[in-house]
Amino acid sequence: MARRCWYCGLEKLRVGDPPEHIIPDAMGGTLKTDRVCRDCNHRAGREIDAPFMRDWLIATDRALHSPGGHRMQPRVDAALEDGTVVDLSTGKGPWRATVRASLEWEGDTVRIRASDRAEYDKLLDRVRRDVEAQGREFVDPGLA
Repeated sequence: MARRCWYCGLEKLRVGDPPEHIIPDAMGGTLKTDRVCRDCNHRAGREIDAPFMRDWLIATDRALHSPGGHRMQPRVDAALEDGTVVDLSTGKGPWRATVRASLEWEGDTVRIRASDRAEYDKLLDRVRRDVEAQGREFVDPGLA
């Protein structure tokens, strides 16, 4: 039996919906509720939590005072001179730039950006599945 979501009021809560973190998990929040539906939870994360966490004052405070752990390290959007988007990790220690995975389609050609070979292979498999699902032939760039 479905229960009502606290945000939208609809009876669509289901077993297995992710918990809503009252204070974002990336800020060390442990208070959660299971009374928010999956759709509202994702929307709150996208429209409220993410912009809040990207604010430079919040990122600076987290870098200086957070206890650590990968979820606690602030990330700042940045780009290299060629336009490659990177996540800039500003946690304790030296700052690090990691290429943000992306697929850029131009007609029948796709550009894959990845931070490592495993991520590249995963994106290449995704492209292969998408192309074959459209009934087109996939030409592996490594074999062409």
